Amino acid sequence: MSAALVVGADGLIGSALLRELRSSGWTAVGTTRRRQAPTGLLYLDLAEAPPDLSNRSGYGPLLALPDLVVFFAAASTGYVRCENDPEGSRRVNVTHSMLLAKQMIGLGGFVVYPSSNAVFGDGAASPSEYSARAPASEYGRQKAAAEQALLELAADAGGRGGVAVVRMTKVVHAGGLLAEWGSALKSGKTVDAAVDLRLSPVSLAYAIGGMIRVAGGRRTGIYHLSGDAELSYFEFAQRLAVALGQSRGQVRETRVRGRLGKTLTNSGALMMTEASRLAGLEPQTVDSVLDDLVKELSEAR
Repeated sequence: MSAALVVGADGLIGSALLRELRSSGWTAVGTTRRRQAPTGLLYLDLAEAPPDLSNRSGYGPLLALPDLVVFFAAASTGYVRCENDPEGSRRVNVTHSMLLAKQMIGLGGFVVYPSSNAVFGDGAASPSEYSARAPASEYGRQKAAAEQALLELAADAGGRGGVAVVRMTKVVHAGGLLAEWGSALKSGKTVDAAVDLRLSPVSLAYAIGGMIRVAGGRRTGIYHLSGDAELSYFEFAQRLAVALGQSRGQVRETRVRGRLGKTLTNSGALMMTEASRLAGLEPQTVDSVLDDLVKELSEAR
């Protein structure tokens, strides 16, 4: 039986990871940065320097298990947040995350680090795992720095532990904007969607499944999880309307780029050479994304 520590298990990706791992038979423990930790989660805040977890209550038995996988789902996310607080966000995303990763790798753990195509800037043309990083935002620069540091930690570990950097394109889920769109569309109302903002969507289920598949291989390297197409938010909203049994005419065009200022987006699709070769993963089709999203929206009612 495999063992996992999910750092940041009360966030979107972390909570979904923890549920899927446990339902698949893993021995999995999750962390939260909330001091009054919900039942079943352990306190760990990466805004603070991580303690020695092997000596901390609740962690010891898990960390002693063989083949431990540590998923780093905790992060200070978002382009605006990182631009507005570069020091605080870097402390979480780079400095303290790397201290914890070093500790986990030293114990023989295999680290899975969710990253982003933001490391390639805005609108890069289908970069591969071997393409040079060229971040154009503070968020992208922090992800790039963390990736480099993690791969160096793995190289220095001499075969003990390892690191999988898993870059993802836009993960869509039944929350936030898409929850609003889904509710409005199903009620026969119109929604506004940007024609000048693009995405290469993957579903939350695909992202979670891909990370777990990569973790199972325990091979150090960089892996990409991507949609198979890049389209505008307007086009995606039209296709969502049809998937919900509604009309494309309920989606109206809007333009947002002029209002975004310096904020950039992780819009481009990624090549998945290593994820395909080593983990048997292929880009997710838009139809598959919509199937997963419609299912999520239905279950969220």
